Parts: sequence; C-alpha cells; structure tokens
Amino acid sequence: MPKRFDDLIARLADHDNETFEIIHTETKKMVFAIIYPLVGDINLTEDLMQDTYIKMLRSLESFDRRRPFGPWLAQIAKNIAYDHLRHAKREQQAVEAAWHIQMPKPDTYIDIDRLIRSLDKDKQAVVLMRIVGEMSFKDIASTLDRPLGTIYSLYKNALKELRHIIGKEDNS
Repeated sequence: MPKRFDDLIARLADHDNETFEIIHTETKKMVFAIIYPLVGDINLTEDLMQDTYIKMLRSLESFDRRRPFGPWLAQIAKNIAYDHLRHAKREQQAVEAAWHIQMPKPDTYIDIDRLIRSLDKDKQAVVLMRIVGEMSFKDIASTLDRPLGTIYSLYKNALKELRHIIGKEDNS
C-alpha cells in the first residue's frame, strides 16, 4: 500500500473522483483477495467489492488518519463479506439458486480457481491476499487477526500443497 494514502484520503473526503480512481486501482487486488476466499464466487465478489467501496466512502469521516488505510479498508471488505454470509445463511435456499448461475470462464481461470479451491479457507485467504492483493504478511496477520508466524506458516504450507498438486498433474 502506498504511503501517499494520507494525502489521497484528504482529497477523497472532498469528493474528488480522480482520487477515488487512484485508491480503487491501488487497493482492488487486496479487496478481491479478502472477499473471494470467503464467498468463492467471482461475480458475487465483484458485487461485494462495490459494497466495500461504497461503505468506505460513507465511513471516511470516521477513519482515524493516524492508522494505516490498507488494513482499515481490508477490515471493511472482510466485514462486508461476513455480513453477506450471515444474511445468505438465513436465506440460503433463495440465494443458492442464484449462486449456481455463472458465466463460463476461460480454461486458464478454471485451472487456477480449482487449484486455489483445493486449499482450506485459511490458506486460500493468505495466498490470495499475498499474491493477488499484494499485501504484506503483517497486514494479512492484522486483517485476519492471526499471529504473524501463523500467517507465514499458512503461506509456506499452501505453496507447498500447490506445488505438490501441480507436480502430480504434470506427471499424469
């Protein structure tokens, strides 16, 4: 996350659309990496990402500018995803039908998606936050509220599992 967020936040508070585009571009990979492992659906993830940025804009006045912006936005994304999951659980039958309707994906995405889904949820989250979201291990630990050593371990073990799966497929 760029250190320049301090200046950008002040401009964003003045409803500067260019500033929003900069912040969105700099943070969208991280937000995706937080939400996708929790909901497991790309279309739903995109919807929840929009909700995240709307909530961020509405909550900007309460943002403590002494804190880093990235983890604050990450927490909003995580809360949006969990709120959705709680709501979906209560209305599971109605929502389930909509979740199964997906557009076909290119083969490369199916393979990557299948590989990532082979990991447990904790490892999925760490790998996506680190690789797609380009988050530091420290920010991941803060977002997931887990010790830094646990995050390192989950990441290392996830990569080991992925290498093993890829190795098996190459030998087939």
